[in-house]
Formats: sequence, C-alpha cells, structure tokens
Amino acid sequence: MMPKVEASADFDRAAQIVTEHQIGGVLLFNGGTAEAATSTLAQLQDVSTIPLTVAADMERGMAQQITDLVTWPHALAFDALGDAAAEEVETFARLSAFEARAIGVHVSFSPVADIHRNPKNPIIANRSFATTADRVTELAAAYIRGCHAAGLLCCAKHFPGHGNTHEDSHATMPIVDESLEVLLATDLKPFQRLIDSNVDMFMTAHVAYPSLDPSGKPATLSPPILTQLLRDQWEYSGAVVSDSLKMEGVHAAGACEGDLAVEAIRAGVDLLLDVSDVAEVIDSIEQAANNDSQFALRVSDAFDRAWHIKQKAMSGSPPGDRPALVDCENHAVRVSRAALKTLDDDQRVSLPIASHQSVGFLLVNPLGDNAYTKTNRIVDQFASFDSVNAVHTFGPTAEESISDRVQSKLAACDVCVIALVVKPYAWHQSAIPTWQKELMRQVTLHTPTIVSSLGIADLLDEYPDAALKIVTYSDVPAAQTALVERIMGTA
Repeated sequence: MMPKVEASADFDRAAQIVTEHQIGGVLLFNGGTAEAATSTLAQLQDVSTIPLTVAADMERGMAQQITDLVTWPHALAFDALGDAAAEEVETFARLSAFEARAIGVHVSFSPVADIHRNPKNPIIANRSFATTADRVTELAAAYIRGCHAAGLLCCAKHFPGHGNTHEDSHATMPIVDESLEVLLATDLKPFQRLIDSNVDMFMTAHVAYPSLDPSGKPATLSPPILTQLLRDQWEYSGAVVSDSLKMEGVHAAGACEGDLAVEAIRAGVDLLLDVSDVAEVIDSIEQAANNDSQFALRVSDAFDRAWHIKQKAMSGSPPGDRPALVDCENHAVRVSRAALKTLDDDQRVSLPIASHQSVGFLLVNPLGDNAYTKTNRIVDQFASFDSVNAVHTFGPTAEESISDRVQSKLAACDVCVIALVVKPYAWHQSAIPTWQKELMRQVTLHTPTIVSSLGIADLLDEYPDAALKIVTYSDVPAAQTALVERIMGTA
C-alpha cells in the first residue's frame, strides 16, 4: 500500500497519470480540508483533456475523506431508528450529496447493500444497514433517493454480497459456500431489488460463491455472476465497477495486474478501480483487444457504459453551497441519540450516573486512532467531569504490565464505564487482546460496570456480568457524544 498523503500533495503524480494516459476518472482519498480538495479536483479537471468522473468512499459522508466536515454514524445505526430510519437515511444522503457535489465529487461508492449476517465479519459489520434483506433494501433505496435528489450518482456494493464472510477480502479471498436458494433469499435480494431504484453502478466483491460459479473465481472475475446472472437474467443495464484491484482477494490466483484487468473486463466489469500500474493495465487491454475481436466488443461495451456514467455525472450543475456544518452535526447527533440502545440492565446502575458516585472510564481501542477513527471526543468529555476519577485508554501499544494498576484504579470507583471500539478497517484485524478481555471481565465481576460497544451489539456477549450494556452501532464523534450524554446525563 502507498503511504497516505493528502490529495493536494499528490497532485503532480495524479496530473501526470491523467494527462499521459487520458484516464476517465479519479478517486478522492485523504482530501484534506473541503477547500483544499475542491481546489485540487478543479485543477485536475483543468489539466485533463476529458471531463473526469470523480468518486469517493463516503459511507459516513464526505468527512471520510475531508477533515473539516461532519462524520455521520455508520449505516447500522440508522436501522435502530425503527420507522423513522428511511427518512433519516434519505436526509443524511441528501446532505452528504450536497457536500460532495460542492467539492467536485460525482459518485458515492455507497450504499453498502451487504446484509449483516455474520457477527464475525471483519470488514462489513456495522457498515451494513441491517440484518435482513428487506431492511437493507429499504434503507439502501432511501440512500439512493437522497443522493439522486442532490445530483450525486450511487454505487451499491459489494455484489453479490459480502455480509456472510468471516474474512476480509482486502487480505484474502473469502468463500461464501451457500446454496443458490439461500443466496437468492438473502445476499442477492437487495442487489436485485435495487435495480428498480435506478442505482447507477454495482461494485463487485472479491469473494467466491461456488453455487453461482463452481470455478472458484471471485465475483470480480466471474462471467456466470457478472454476465449470466446480472446482465442476462436480471437485465441490469447500469455500470459494473470492480472493487480495488490492489486487494488480495482478487490476486488469489497470482495473475499480474494487467491480466487481472483483462479477465475482469471479459467477465463483465466496465470500470477498473484503483489500479497500481496504469500503463501496464492499458497495454494489456489494448493487446487483448487487438488479438481478440470478441474482447474488443466487450471493451467497447464497457466504454459505452463508462461514458454514459460520465454524461450523467456532468449533466447537472452542482446544487449550490454545501449545507452548514452545524446542521449536519445536529442531525448526526440526533441520529446517534435515537440509535443508542441499552441492553441487559440488571438494575445495579441507573442512568444517568448520580453526581455523587465516583466513575472510572476505560476506552479499549485495539487499532488506535487513525484517519477513520477519532476517539479524543469521548475521552475528553468523560475526563471533564469532576466525578470521573480514573480515565484510561488501551490502544494498540498497551502493555499487559499495566493491567493490575488499571484494574486497581477502576475497582476503587463506585461505577465503571468501558467503551469498546472494534470496527471494520481494511487490511486490519481489530481483535481485543486476551489480557484486556480478562481485565474487563474482572472489573465487571467486582464493580457495577457499564460496557458499551461503539459498533455491533455482539461484542457485548463476552461480558455477561456487566450491570448494563449499551450499543451505539458507530464510533463516530456524534455517537461518542450521545453515549456520554446518556451515561452522564448531559443531553
């Protein structure tokens, strides 16, 4: 993987690729401020001989790539809103789309249409809208409506479904070994239904599905999945984009990137995402097209779909100024408050915690803070209370030698609060070390303890002696604020 640099610092390299190879689009990662990203994208458009289609991963809004915008809760938080969920998703998508278009982004690589079917899934989890096909379809369709209302195109992912894997396709090629009957009733259903929602693109999964393609190839390289099922049976006419070609899931067969690109296009992919060597890929495609007339027709077909996407992206003017930050923040906090759920209350702790009770706080964050996780808000907010006597953080470098000291300080408090940050993060496994789990179990045995998951509820099953369990479904700053408010009574 390349080291992370801000988009503005990467301009010269990007401009050279755009001008030398006349590629059709770019991805925005690590954009810096909204002003900087807007300027950088405008400059790239100026040097390109054809209008560039700009896409971004923005499942939680443009703040995933932009530092001074509001990060919205993970998708699973919206499911907890019940009957209000679809309306809230549509509002979130519309506001996010306004921000994206104002910056110069045309395509959201969202919604995630995978179903949260496997609690051990290391890469989907709370990125999914729900645990059932019908609910995922409902909320993904709402996301598409909101984006389209502000002129932003959408890409549903990861076709034909990544929700029931227990491995990360960034690091390996998962296999979903289920019958066609089961897949049609679960993973495949949202994608099939979203065709009627006019979703602009599908992104493929680097996952194998033996019942759909006995060859064992991942969907990205599978004609039975992308052509026979999606095109011929379902009559889908939109574009198909590969997931990142840098991921190990698509490199499982050991082919070079140029050969993979040719195979993906042959299978039914129209747009190749995130290639490492642009020149090699273009050369391989040209050679294959020159030697194979059928493949040349497939390339022409892919180009037509890519060009149609570009025309749609450029057809509407940006919808005006981006929404006020305070409006987005208020909305994100409101969603987070409504999503927060309390579970398994054994009455040893009442909320909010009484001001006369001493409180110990422990944040468990195995991966530490990074571009997608900032936990300083919850730490700072708990530390600001006079009644909070102990504040500790277990990050990726925490040593087991501190266990006894931390446990002793927490045990001296009237009530303990433990917050777990275990989330999907590409190329990483965020498991909690055994010694930390044991420390937390000991704390819950001897001190009334609130254990909270800033992710999925299943994490809380390992702490049966907790006095109270709380799930926020997300670790974004708004969710952190909502959790502190509920526990300390500051809302």
